[in-house]
Parts: sequence; structure tokens; C-alpha cells
Amino acid sequence: MIGTAEANEQLTEAALAGDQDALGRLLASHQQLAYSVAFRLLGSDADAADAVQKTATAAIAVAATRIDPSIERWHSSMGKPCAAETCMSARGSACS
Repeated sequence: MIGTAEANEQLTEAALAGDQDALGRLLASHQQLAYSVAFRLLGSDADAADAVQKTATAAIAVAATRIDPSIERWHSSMGKPCAAETCMSARGSACS
């Protein structure tokens, strides 16, 4: 059986090689983590969902060049600035 880290690495390699299905599965497997991070920062379901969408869009853009093999760490770190951007857009001020 393939461990999570090994599976993520294989999906990342496939995504970098242009496999759209692998990229989709990789993003889907970490969607809950991204949502959890965004919701903790934003406190709103709608804002967290927007931040997750922005995180996925950023990941897709980066996939054309490179993705950190530790996608969980990368996705979490990308989620924070996307959540902050969503908060600024929605509220006009920084979130605490």
C-alpha cells in the first residue's frame, strides 16, 4: 500500500507532467485542509470557500512550473495568503 506522502509525491510528479486528473485528485485530497485553515482565519463559510478556490487557482497556475512535493505544506501555506486576500476583499480590512 502506498503511504500518503508517497501518493502525494506520485500525484505531484504526474501533475507536473501534465496529468490534469492527477492535479485534480491532488487538490481534492487537500481541499478539507485548505478549507480548515481558511475557516480558522476567516470565520465564515463563504469566505473560506472563496479562499479555497483562490488556493486551487494558485496551485493550478504553479503546476505549470512546479509544485513542492510536500503539497500539504504548500497548500496550507498558500491558503493563508488567499484567505487574507479574501478577507480584505470582503471586509475592506485585515482579519484578526
